Amino acid sequence: MNAVVVIPTPTQPSETDPATAAVLSAVLGAVPHGIAVTDLDGRLAHANGALARRLGYPAPELDALTLAHLLHPDDVDDRLTGDVARRVAVLRWRHADGQYRPARTTVAPVHHHETGVTHRFVYTVED
Repeated sequence: MNAVVVIPTPTQPSETDPATAAVLSAVLGAVPHGIAVTDLDGRLAHANGALARRLGYPAPELDALTLAHLLHPDDVDDRLTGDVARRVAVLRWRHADGQYRPARTTVAPVHHHETGVTHRFVYTVED
């Protein structure tokens, strides 16, 4: 079972806040599953080491990729990038060697803390 824990703070720091970035990096590094955070266009904003290892990419190279590159074309559609609730599906992820490998993937929208509008997606990729 996957869970997202939100720890309330007196104010919501910006995404560029160094303390927030350090906490995010530590959390992403500690999770055994692959994690990708994307913007609405499918560009990776963050990816953890587990995802980089699973897909065979060096982390800096992975950060420059998009879902269009990483997922099988038949697996990318508006159900995974539109304004949707959490979904679980087996998606085919492209390994650095060019082969597609299936993985149970949970996709969850991230809503802006002030507007409530979806502005990111979190992908949890399990073996």
